[in-house]
Amino acid sequence: MKEKVIDSKKYLDAAEFLKVTAHEVRLGLLQFLLVNGPTNVTTLYQKFGMPQSSMSQHLAKLKQAKIIRGDRKGFSITNF
Repeated sequence: MKEKVIDSKKYLDAAEFLKVTAHEVRLGLLQFLLVNGPTNVTTLYQKFGMPQSSMSQHLAKLKQAKIIRGDRKGFSITNF
């Protein structure tokens, strides 16, 4: 009988994804970006009615986990 090998990296990646997305604002951000496409942070914090600094922190967590990315054009960053 062949011994099963557990791919711990796969489970660590999945756990990190769940941890990062287990917040109502970040779930809402993902849903908004999926429906509306690439959007800048100004639009996002206005739509969500929260301070720009808080929105930027949520976006940073999603970017750090490589769930979304942001493209900079001058002073504007578009997230998708």
